[in-house]
Amino acid sequence: MRQKNMFLNIFMVLLVLIAASFVISLFVSVVSGLLWFAVKVLIPIALIIWLVRWIKGNTHRKNYY
Repeated sequence: MRQKNMFLNIFMVLLVLIAASFVISLFVSVVSGLLWFAVKVLIPIALIIWLVRWIKGNTHRKNYY
């Protein structure tokens, strides 16, 4: 009876490790997707807004984008 309980404990630890690796994999994929979005979309948009403001020069009214 004690051996079966030990086998069950080892099996549960393995299941927890597999589930944890799945969760970590999902988290890493979400973070990498957000970084890709920031690099490919947000940085060029920020550069375009900065260039437009720089070309227009300093005006007295503030433009908020």
